[in-house]
Amino acid sequence: TFWVILGHVVIWPLLSIQYENAGVILPPHGRLAETWFQIVPGGYFAVDTFFWLSGFLGAKALHSKVRRSRSLLSPKGFCLRLFPMTMFMRWLRLTPVYAFVLLFANTWYREIGRGGLLWNATTGMSGGMGCVSSVDSDSCKKYWWAQLLY
Repeated sequence: TFWVILGHVVIWPLLSIQYENAGVILPPHGRLAETWFQIVPGGYFAVDTFFWLSGFLGAKALHSKVRRSRSLLSPKGFCLRLFPMTMFMRWLRLTPVYAFVLLFANTWYREIGRGGLLWNATTGMSGGMGCVSSVDSDSCKKYWWAQLLY
């Protein structure tokens, strides 16, 4: 988990909002030129591992449900019981965390940028780029609830 977080914390600003002094990170004199720091771009493998593990555990859970009730293998059981209930439980599991992210992005994230920690949220970046620019859009403020219907 920390490997994935470290990769996102270092690489995401490099690809999106840019660092003030990218030479600290980029080769030939930055951290990425050092052997011990190569674990950061290797975080992509950790994300792939999480995807694989998630798929494996999902398939295992689905297999155990089907073993308990063979009627779920029929087209009617799958279409009317198994698939809708699986999707609803997934939505129910993920939505509270996603709602918190939306709440944070629409309230405090904007304020973090004003103090200089990220960047000036009033000017933002070039049109349509960066998280603060998209959060400050009128459609995001007006239709935030529609994001919960993913």
